[in-house]
Amino acid sequence: MSLLALTLAAPTEPVLQESQAPSPVVRFTVSLVQVDAVVTDKAGRHVTDLKAEDFEIFEDGRLQEITNCSYVSLLSRQASSLPAPPSPLPAPPPPPTRLRREEVRRTLALVVDDLGLSFRSTIEVREALKKFVDRQMEPGDLVAIIRTGGGMGALQQFTADKALLHAAIEGLRFNAALNRVGVDPFAPVGENKNLVDTNAGPRGAKALAGKTVDDLRESMLIQATISSLNFVIRGLRELPGRKGVVLFSDGLRLFQDVFERQSIIDPGSRGRGAGATRTEGSRRSQETDPRVESALGRLIDFANRASVVLYTVDTRGVSTLGLTAADDVNTLLGTGDILASDLQGHLDSRRRLSLDNEAGLQYVAQETGGFLVRNQNDLSRSIERVIEDQRGYYLIGYAPEASTFKGPGGRPAFHKIRLKVKRPGLNVRSRMGFYGAIDAADTIASPAEAKPLRLVLASPFGSGDLRLQLTSLFVRDPKGGYLLRSLLNVDARDLGLQDDAGSWTTKLELLAMTFGDNGTVVDELGRMQEIRVAPEALGQALREGLTYRLDVPVKQPGAYQLRVAIRDANSGRVGSANQLVQVPDLKDNKLTLSGIVVGRVEADGEPSEALGAEATAALRRFRPGQALSYSLAVYNARLDRATGRPRLEAQMRLFRDGQPLTVGERRPIDSGPGGDPGVVTSGGALRLGPEMPPGDYVLQVLVTDAAPGKKAVIAAQAIDFEVRP
Repeated sequence: MSLLALTLAAPTEPVLQESQAPSPVVRFTVSLVQVDAVVTDKAGRHVTDLKAEDFEIFEDGRLQEITNCSYVSLLSRQASSLPAPPSPLPAPPPPPTRLRREEVRRTLALVVDDLGLSFRSTIEVREALKKFVDRQMEPGDLVAIIRTGGGMGALQQFTADKALLHAAIEGLRFNAALNRVGVDPFAPVGENKNLVDTNAGPRGAKALAGKTVDDLRESMLIQATISSLNFVIRGLRELPGRKGVVLFSDGLRLFQDVFERQSIIDPGSRGRGAGATRTEGSRRSQETDPRVESALGRLIDFANRASVVLYTVDTRGVSTLGLTAADDVNTLLGTGDILASDLQGHLDSRRRLSLDNEAGLQYVAQETGGFLVRNQNDLSRSIERVIEDQRGYYLIGYAPEASTFKGPGGRPAFHKIRLKVKRPGLNVRSRMGFYGAIDAADTIASPAEAKPLRLVLASPFGSGDLRLQLTSLFVRDPKGGYLLRSLLNVDARDLGLQDDAGSWTTKLELLAMTFGDNGTVVDELGRMQEIRVAPEALGQALREGLTYRLDVPVKQPGAYQLRVAIRDANSGRVGSANQLVQVPDLKDNKLTLSGIVVGRVEADGEPSEALGAEATAALRRFRPGQALSYSLAVYNARLDRATGRPRLEAQMRLFRDGQPLTVGERRPIDSGPGGDPGVVTSGGALRLGPEMPPGDYVLQVLVTDAAPGKKAVIAAQAIDFEVRP
C-alpha cells in the first residue's frame, strides 16, 4: 500500500451525535452477579411474562435472593426482505448499510470450523449460510462469517452489509491441508485409523504404533478451533446487542482412546489344539484429553463473562452408523485386512467416535446457555432455531456472598449456577456456572482514545470522534493486476489544529489494512503524517476536509475489505472507516465495469474542479438541485467487425431504500477512435430535483454490449451517495 497524495476535499455539514443506550450484559462483580436465561414452554415457544417471584436461583446449591429480573425483547421492527423475483436486468443494488452501535439488536458470529469440517459438510454449510443472509438476516443484525482456519483478520468481518457476508461465504473452501475429518464425516471401515479396534495380536500393536501421532494432531487441531472461538469471543465482548456464536462443525472430540499393553490369551490357538498361548495386545479405555478439557474450560468461562451464548451445529446430519455401500466388506475380507470377528468391533468404534465428537459440541453449548442441533440434514433449519432462540431473554441478578470471589490461596473458585422456574410445564436454559473473578471492565475503564489503532480498526462501526468518509473502487493496474483505489476524507473541524509559526498544524497517526475474503492481511500501511494548513487555506479545509488517496495493488480477483483508522495527536480523537471492494476476474473476458467515481457539474455542464474533484468523490454528498456526474471504465467489450469499435449503451437508475426513483434512457457510449479497445471510458450526469428529500441514495449504471452476432450482454455497477439540505 502506498500513500500517494494529500489534497483538500469537499464541503461537509455537522453530524448530530445520538446518545448511546447501554446494552444489558452479564456481569460478575463483588456486588452483583447477572445471568441471562431463556424460558420456553413444552412446544418450544418463548415465555415472556415471568416475574422475579417465578424464579429461583442457586449458587453452589444455596438459594440466592433475586435483586432484579427483566425480559429483554429483540423482536425485529420490520420483516426481513425476500429475494427479488427473476428479471432480465441486473438486480437492484441494496441500500447502503450504515449500522450505528445503538441500532444493533443482535450480534451473531457464524463460525465455520473448516479445521473439523468434511468436504461434504462444507458444501452444505455454504448453502445454509447463503439462505440465512438472503432470507433470515433481519434489520439490526450484526453478523460475521469466520473460518477457524482463517487469519486473525477474520475478526474484521462483523458487518450488516449482505454483500460482504456473501463475499465471505464464497471464500469458504474445504481445508484439505489442515483438517481432522476428511472428505466424508463417516469414513469407510478400514480407512480411518481412529476406527481400528485393537483387540489383540500384531494388528493391535501396529495400530497402537501410529495412534499417538494421529491423536496428537487431532488434539492440536481441536485446540486451534477453540483458540479461534476465544478470539471471536474477545471481539464480541466489546460489541453491543444480544451476542451469540454458532459453531458449524463435524465434531469436537472430547475423549481419547487410551491403550495399555498387556499379555493376553490368543483364542485362535486353542482351536488348533496347541494349547493356550499368550501374545502382546492392548486394552482400550477412554479418558478426556487434558489439553482439550483445559482449553474448553477457559473458553466457557470467557464466553460467560462476555455474555456470549454458544450454539453448536453437528453438520454431519442424519447418518447411519451401520454398514454402508462405501464399506467394501467383501473386498476387505478377501484380502484378510479385516477378519469377520473384527467387523462388529469396527462398527462399535464408529458409533463411539460419533458420540465422542458430539460430546464436545454438547458440552460447549450446554455450559454457555445454548444448545446443540443434531440429526438435521437441512442446516438452514438449524440457523432458524438459533434465530428463534435469540428473540429475547431474561436478565436475572442477585447479590453474591462475600466468599464467592475469595477462592483458596487467592485463586478464583468455580461456582455452579442452577436456575429454576416455579411455574409448571416450563423449561429454562441458562449458564451453568462461573469462576469467582471480578470482571476487569468493572475495575478499570480505558478511554476510547487510549485504545491502540488496531483495536479501533477491529470495530465494525465507524467512529464518530473523528469523522471519516471512505470511498473505494477497483481499477485495472496498467502494470498488471488490479488496484484498489481509495479516497479517505477527514473532517478538519474534528482535528485539534494549533497555530504554529503562522500555520495550523497537527499530526495524524494512520493505520490502513486490506483484508482478503479469508481474513488474511493483504497489505498494511502505518505512518505518522504531519498536517500543515496555511492561514489562507484554513477556511476551505474546515469546509471541505482533508483527503488521502490510497492505492493498494492486488494480484488476484476476489473480495477485499479496506479498513482505516486515524488518531489526531493534538486532540487524541480517533476515527475509523471501512469498505468492501469486489475485484472481478478480467481474464474471463466477461463485460465488466470498474468502480464509479462521482462528482459535481457546474452550470456550464463541465465537471467542477473548484470544489475539489477528489474531495467530492470521497464524500459523495450533494445538495438538492445540484447536478451529479459519474465516470467509470468498461472492460472486455466486444468489437463490431464492421467498425472495429465496441457498440456500448449506458443507462442510469436511481434508487432509494431499494425502490427505483428514476430510470434514464439508454444512450450510446462514444468509444472514440484508437486507444485500448479493451478499456472504454464512460460518463454521464444526473440533476437532482430541488425538492429531493434528504437521505441515502444509490446510483446504478447499466452498460449493454450490443455488438452484433451474439446476444446482448449487460453489466452493472453501483455507488451510494447522500443528499443533504
